[in-house]
Amino acid sequence: MQKQLIQLLIPAALFGLAGCAAKQTISAFQKAPPKKICVARHDAVRQNFHDALTNAFNTHNSETKTIRANYVEKHQAWHPTIIDSHLDDCDAFAFYVANWTWDITMYMHFANIWITDTSMSEKIAQATYVTGGGPDKWINAKEKVDELVYEMYKPVSGLAPVNYVNSTEVISTQPTTESVTTKNGTTPE
Repeated sequence: MQKQLIQLLIPAALFGLAGCAAKQTISAFQKAPPKKICVARHDAVRQNFHDALTNAFNTHNSETKTIRANYVEKHQAWHPTIIDSHLDDCDAFAFYVANWTWDITMYMHFANIWITDTSMSEKIAQATYVTGGGPDKWINAKEKVDELVYEMYKPVSGLAPVNYVNSTEVISTQPTTESVTTKNGTTPE
């Protein structure tokens, strides 16, 4: 009886863990990446996320400038508004949201980075990460930001593939033009 119970529980546990995988969606730059990206600071997100993001852009030869912005959540979507006035030298704007949650220790549960043209009417790249409930949720947030930004630049820069220790499934590589993102990274209808 005990052997039969174990034979039933092992496949059930493996099936349950398979559904807990993290997912990320990448919409990469389809044209040459912007030379200067103005990153809209999100005060509700940890400063080290902002620092990791600007460093990742710099790694790919995009100069960055931090600008002030208000992020307002309406209808489960983030609507950022830039409140800086010195934007003449920006080639694109980068926005982001990231959430941490608790399970024994804090971990980054969700991150969404999107880059728009200077009119904010067209999304020119986006990367979204959502962790599953499995043991792969304890990732290094800086390394994940590096990976997401790398994937946004990869098609236009001819970068070679990299094997990431905490790699996740890429579920989309299609470009999008929406300028709003929901809390969970989906695009509203």
